[in-house]
Amino acid sequence: MEPNNKEVLSAAPPVEALGQKERLINKEATGAQVLWLLGINPNTTAENIINDKYDKDKLKESVEKGIPQAHKDKINKASFNEREEYWENKKDIKAEDRMKEWEKGMNAFLDPIKEDQTKVTFLKNILKKDGEDPNNVTINAKNIYDTFMRGQGNGDVQFFVKSIVDNNEFGDIEKNQDLIRNLGKIYGDNSAKISELLTHGMANVKYKENEFFVSAQENLNQKNYGDPEIWNTLDKNSGSWDEKQAKIKEAERIAAEAVVEKKKQEEEAKKKENEKKTPVIRSLEKDKDEVEDAYNIVANQDAEKIKEEWNGHQKLTISALNEPVVIDEEVIRDYNELVAQYAIKENKEVPFFFVEDTENKRIVKIFVGEAKSYGSTELSPITAKAKDGEIFADWWNGENNKKNLFNGKDGRFKVGMGHTHPKGYGPMFSNVGEGDFGLDYSSEFEFRSSALFAANPCASNISFVGS
Repeated sequence: MEPNNKEVLSAAPPVEALGQKERLINKEATGAQVLWLLGINPNTTAENIINDKYDKDKLKESVEKGIPQAHKDKINKASFNEREEYWENKKDIKAEDRMKEWEKGMNAFLDPIKEDQTKVTFLKNILKKDGEDPNNVTINAKNIYDTFMRGQGNGDVQFFVKSIVDNNEFGDIEKNQDLIRNLGKIYGDNSAKISELLTHGMANVKYKENEFFVSAQENLNQKNYGDPEIWNTLDKNSGSWDEKQAKIKEAERIAAEAVVEKKKQEEEAKKKENEKKTPVIRSLEKDKDEVEDAYNIVANQDAEKIKEEWNGHQKLTISALNEPVVIDEEVIRDYNELVAQYAIKENKEVPFFFVEDTENKRIVKIFVGEAKSYGSTELSPITAKAKDGEIFADWWNGENNKKNLFNGKDGRFKVGMGHTHPKGYGPMFSNVGEGDFGLDYSSEFEFRSSALFAANPCASNISFVGS
């Protein structure tokens, strides 16, 4: 039997009666959503300018590529300030203890949510990493913090918003508005309100573009710009953050300048001290790099290079012992004031004689000598006098045979000869052998830079060359 069409069939109900009408999230706030997506503060922007700036292409760009950078930075700075102020009264609590306290509260919030599969799916979608299976995502406070406050999230409010909009369908976003609102509080109370408006706006533009544009224009025409206090609080928090950062930078600048000033004062003090101890040595150091290079050559015991730098002396050979010999301050002073000064005056190499206290491993005396010409082995009168030991008479007081002293046979004191370098590379000390004292440049020499010699009045790192 055919049905009685008049009784059974009737006009189908309208779509809206079934609840399937195209809808928007928070329709009454679409005007405010536009302003937050474009970064237009209605408190400081004229009405006609607001309408002029309502550009649909820019609005879609804010959804696809992100909100304007300056606007984004301001929102994030305000959030940083909110979070800092929230924990301001708990500064005495260690960072790890604060984190434990926060995680405890967040996990307490999440526990009942885990019983709702819709919310679980939503959370896993926003917490998943690129390419990660949502089923493998762990829902807990640590993962939320690591996702949104560390790493790629790094406290960025827009990252939170995009994680929601890009990874969930419109209906899922609509169903979880309360969860979004509460979860957004990790950025601060006012920042949570901002993130909610941005989330609703991006979702509406992405999924309900035409309906959104119509609704937003209606709201803007009615000057329905949303809560002005959200903007005021944003300005206050971001401004406070800028002030704090400026103070930190100023403190860092002052601290850095203090370090530089302290170093400068130390260098000046060292310079003055060196001026007292080594006026002549420094005048010999015409080129700091040249002196340092010379020292490095010696440190590497490069005999051939030393010969080259010393301009000749074909019979010169270089050797060095690790055993240190301390040089008395008096010796340093006498070298600076007598030997090196004379070398500058004569503009040539100047030989000198020194006495080593072998028992205590110290160079205890130095006397200026004189060579007839550069590299000469011919003895001048003063050098000949030194060879006979007469130059040491006043110091030695004639207590022992001068010849034994001169030949190193005294058992304690030995005598050696050295000479300056015309470029200011510092003194060379000859070894003291058991045989007669000689001036033929066939002895082994050690050579150190004047910089090292002058900077160490009792320099234990200046080695004495043995035979």
